[in-house]
Amino acid sequence: MSRVTRLGGRTLEVFAILLAWASFGQATSNAQTFALSDTQALVLLNVKADAVEYKGRKAVRLTNDTQKDGFALLRGTDFQDGTIEGDIALKITTPPGVRMPGFVGIAFRARPDASRYELFYLRPRNSRSDDQAMRNHSVQYTSEPDFGWYKLRQKWPWVYEAYANLQTDSAGGRMKVEGLADGRWTATRVDPFVGKWKLNPFKSKLTDRMKVESLGANRYALDFGGGVETVVADGTDQSGNSGTTVSITVEGPDTWKVVRKKGGRTLLTGIWKLSRDGKTLSDTFRANQPDGSTLSLDYVYERTSAGSGFAGTWESTSEKVNSVFEFQIQPYQGDGLSFITPAEHETQNMRFDGKDYPDAGPDVSPGSASSGRRVNERTLEMTDTIKGKVMDTRQIKLSTDLKTLTMTVHPVGQSKPNMLVFDRE
Repeated sequence: MSRVTRLGGRTLEVFAILLAWASFGQATSNAQTFALSDTQALVLLNVKADAVEYKGRKAVRLTNDTQKDGFALLRGTDFQDGTIEGDIALKITTPPGVRMPGFVGIAFRARPDASRYELFYLRPRNSRSDDQAMRNHSVQYTSEPDFGWYKLRQKWPWVYEAYANLQTDSAGGRMKVEGLADGRWTATRVDPFVGKWKLNPFKSKLTDRMKVESLGANRYALDFGGGVETVVADGTDQSGNSGTTVSITVEGPDTWKVVRKKGGRTLLTGIWKLSRDGKTLSDTFRANQPDGSTLSLDYVYERTSAGSGFAGTWESTSEKVNSVFEFQIQPYQGDGLSFITPAEHETQNMRFDGKDYPDAGPDVSPGSASSGRRVNERTLEMTDTIKGKVMDTRQIKLSTDLKTLTMTVHPVGQSKPNMLVFDRE
């Protein structure tokens, strides 16, 4: 069986880029992977193919300037039921308003001459239409030549086509086709952000700022960015922000133990040590996650304002991440996304419409919410609030190969951002 990439016909001009990667998974055999870095493995029908570099990646460019359907058949495939994944970038060069300007998709169960095949294809401009009915025609399944789109739509409306969040004239979409042994087929356009991500501590830069003010009589005002908390340094649990308690235990003239709890459970412990000259402070930070794991970080802070002892304003200059930190991104309600931190049992669900969506999790501060917007196919902007007060803004950006995610966090009142770099797992 052959797998082909199809360029929709009835088009004046269209070109597509097959990025250098494609994988075919069988239910009963090992996956096949094809580099697509040149045109040697392709059999071309009504298209022209060129080996090119696209946004830093090796790729194959297909162009079609005829009224006929175009195909690039991939030699050496053995596929019947399973999964097909591939990266495709599409640019439609016909002007807006032209009917059927050009589509792109993945065909499978195809004859060598492409006289018969099954196909999932995308209509990118439909996805951005003002007409909801048009948006519902974004993704289409057909079985050619007996069951074309029109026949399927007339006999089984809305069964073989659906809405998907597609970006027009841009790169990065990943299409996944899953086939089942009973003959039912499903297709989804996978959002490029979706996946499992693991923090790369060597490429990340965490900057933390905190303020300690002496109020006399062994009382201190602590500000970690979420509001001032007043604590007596006597080792007892005292009321803190967001339903937590805070305690400070003086373990020596240059050592404090700071503990935060919620509902009697220890959330985090910090062992603070002052340097002899009082200019730096080290923090051995341990956070107990709801799943039983421990997040371990070692900070070094530098004094940035006058003060004696622990009192003063401190900004971190170095950090060491000693634990694995992972999170997941999953689809949410059409074009939205869910940001899930399994260790913390925390979830942020949002659609990118500028509205606030509440955060969920056992240790989430009451009134926490997030909003966001899509800047482009590979960039998101988000704002985090607590009870309507902005706490930070974030930019989340994917690399051109979709393998690296960089999250730049700007906490309010902090001059330097946090830069978290994640690798796709």
